[in-house]
Amino acid sequence: MKNPTRSGSPYLFLTEETSKDAVLSVVVNGKNLSYNQAPYQFYIIGGFRSVYLDNNEGTDPPPSVNNKFYLNDGIVSLQGSNGQDFNYSTYCSGATVDLTFTKDSSFYSVIYGSRNDISDFNKPLATRVENVGDSNSNTVKIDLREEGALWRGTLIMGGRSAQAEGLSLNNQKGYSTNFNKVEVKGRNSDKDHSVNLQFKAGGLWGAEGWEASNNLVLLDSVVIQSQSNKTRKLGIVGGRGFFDYRIYDTKGKDDPDSINNTIANGNVVLIKNTIISDPNSLTGASGSVEGMSVFGGYSYGKAANNIVSASNSKINGNVIGGLEMQGVYSLQKGDKPRDLHANLVSLHNVVLTDGAIYGTSTAVSDLKKGTSDRVDEEKIQAVNRRRGIAYLAGAVEADSAYVRYLHFGQYYDESYLERNFKNELDLSADYQHENNAFNSLKTPVINKTGLIYTSQDSSSSESMKLGQLVGGSYLLNRKGFHSSLASSDKNSQSDFTNGMHNFWVAAYTVLSDKVNANGRFIQYSPDETKLFTDKAGNHYYGANGEEDLSL
Repeated sequence: MKNPTRSGSPYLFLTEETSKDAVLSVVVNGKNLSYNQAPYQFYIIGGFRSVYLDNNEGTDPPPSVNNKFYLNDGIVSLQGSNGQDFNYSTYCSGATVDLTFTKDSSFYSVIYGSRNDISDFNKPLATRVENVGDSNSNTVKIDLREEGALWRGTLIMGGRSAQAEGLSLNNQKGYSTNFNKVEVKGRNSDKDHSVNLQFKAGGLWGAEGWEASNNLVLLDSVVIQSQSNKTRKLGIVGGRGFFDYRIYDTKGKDDPDSINNTIANGNVVLIKNTIISDPNSLTGASGSVEGMSVFGGYSYGKAANNIVSASNSKINGNVIGGLEMQGVYSLQKGDKPRDLHANLVSLHNVVLTDGAIYGTSTAVSDLKKGTSDRVDEEKIQAVNRRRGIAYLAGAVEADSAYVRYLHFGQYYDESYLERNFKNELDLSADYQHENNAFNSLKTPVINKTGLIYTSQDSSSSESMKLGQLVGGSYLLNRKGFHSSLASSDKNSQSDFTNGMHNFWVAAYTVLSDKVNANGRFIQYSPDETKLFTDKAGNHYYGANGEEDLSL
């Protein structure tokens, strides 16, 4: 069938399922030689509920103009109505798409675990069905391990819930898009860095919906290329709290209108042995190679307790635990900054070739012309803040680290996060004030479940020992140690924080499990390092701006 909302593309989806746990398995053989045009893009969807529209020219009014309104009637068109000769899926939750590529196979596509377009958002609140537009617990599995296998397309998404496009009802909740999973396995190795996933546009998202929480994206040994410069702003996302660009603006006040803004909590992105759009590391690229930023959670409302965990990987883009706007689309100089929630980035032997670490970030934008509650996403600019948490182990390189708390010598166990992504972690628990009178902090819990410590093996090259000039786990900041929060990119970063400074509230170091200094002061020779002069610290180290210091 053709795309119900944009005529032109062939579709494959489940119909007349007898179980919510239906599986759509597809094996790809051969190659699709035509790319980058809608008629050659194949849509594969587990569960799909929408409304068919025949976009014939001469129709008054043209369905191509008004079709979004027809998606909001709360029902699914039956076979035989409106020229429809097929049935939609019975369910949009619990479906699995299992896509396997054979040797040297490729094709151009869009993948959804499930997509639900049906909403009753235009009905009176008392008559609405709360879950009619939900899309939960769907799975996408893509296997690209065979030699020469290549997926090309514009979008991979675990679940998408109804967006109620075209309707303007202020301060209303949408639908849930929770517990979805996208898993991609590639063949990146020392001998093969050829592209597995190639995005013309769009990106890879665990879920998108009014509430997009506890979703998982897992990339294992994948080589990704993006051909679109838009993915540097928004590329890979665990869960995107999104409701047709709606934002219920609170003007920075504690206003009840904020309660119905979008939500993206407890999402997890796992990246293992993967190259993300780094032109100097991948092979077999066609067209331009653009950056691709990674978000655990992304929301115009709230984003809390999201995690991005990467190991042994190269990423051309920013890595952000979570981005939240809290219902505030614009700030002026002098306005109180938003009190952001805790999100986390865990990096183990990772290089951000052109990008920074953000524990929690926020943004500003304009409203779309002619609207009072729709964000103009083309004009979104990041606001540099020092919020959130980073765990760093081994060698980590980035432009800078915009975080509140930084831990050296520990990182998250990826298998633990994969098993437990449906159980949201409270990332702020370790950092609560213990005594408000003295504003002291609790000591973070050591041997916390799910964490790996480099100190567990004192002989490891990644362990932290007394006497090291550069620790076994360190961060190389290319653009500054405690750097400025000023905008360094006028197109993608706001100047709201110009003049503010990026300093970490606390940095923790997990030392080796064996320490033996014989009770003596550790000596440093001034001939060996400029950081110390005799036994005293050199407080003017780096005064000429040429030296770098890493812990």
